[in-house]
Amino acid sequence: MRNIEIAVLFLLACSAAAPIQAQEPRHHEAHEHGGGQLNVAVERNSLMIDLSLPAMNVVGFEHPAHDQSERDQITRVADLLRDGMNLFAPTPAAKCVLTLVEVESALLGDAEHHNEAAGHKEEHEHEEEHADFDVSYQFNCDVPSQLQRLTLGLFERFPGTHHLRTQVITPGGQTGVELTDENPVLELK
Repeated sequence: MRNIEIAVLFLLACSAAAPIQAQEPRHHEAHEHGGGQLNVAVERNSLMIDLSLPAMNVVGFEHPAHDQSERDQITRVADLLRDGMNLFAPTPAAKCVLTLVEVESALLGDAEHHNEAAGHKEEHEHEEEHADFDVSYQFNCDVPSQLQRLTLGLFERFPGTHHLRTQVITPGGQTGVELTDENPVLELK
């Protein structure tokens, strides 16, 4: 699974690399509406992106869908999240192509499988207090030496997202910054 590979890459890099100067250590922080986490790794010709957003940021609620309208909204959001080329624009000279996308959310499972028990009330309805959308993207870059930045269209597509904490690992080292809807460009060099 792609999320696991990216997580392992981050753990290895963090344990082997020198501490980042003038920056606090980054941990997977608590679920925060309006915020999110973006992990980016560049390895050889691969650009790997792991995105985690609270469902509230992208669908406007975090509970299992109550009706068809909410199920449709979850499905629309999942489709938008799968469109990685419109959410992330690597430096054009790097000639990157999106090759893999995985979207995961407890809400998505509810939207896709709501008819399985038609006519039967679930024995226990569980409201998820903090539902997220976790998405992994992999790009193949023909000219990785030209991969200098990643411009995010994510803030425009999902105006409920105002900032992202980032962790970046490239052959040149590791960094972490906070991106905002006013500063949507992540430097990779």
